[in-house]
Amino acid sequence: CNPQGTQIAFLMRDDNGIVQLWLISPQGGEPRQLTHNKTDIQSAFNWHPSGEWLGFVLDNRIACAHAQSGEVEYLTENHANPPSADAVVFSPDGQWLAWMEGGQLWITETDR
Repeated sequence: CNPQGTQIAFLMRDDNGIVQLWLISPQGGEPRQLTHNKTDIQSAFNWHPSGEWLGFVLDNRIACAHAQSGEVEYLTENHANPPSADAVVFSPDGQWLAWMEGGQLWITETDR
């Protein structure tokens, strides 16, 4: 659930079998496909503290999707060693994003 408690995000395959992010209201209703990527999301995800972004691994890069538009922005270049499928984690102020890769902890600024 986002920090405001208004949307629940989950991973599910689309009609083409690609793992995407989906949203649904806590009150129920029809799920809404948020992302429309050409390849699978490769990790668990996490909400930015503002509730405006979700972070995850896509195309061996750290990415964020805007929670309303679904627009994906990459925060890192393609990694030779894919980041771990564990969830990426935002700092409490949302300025940093951490993930595991090759047994090491990595961080990057989010500009969010």
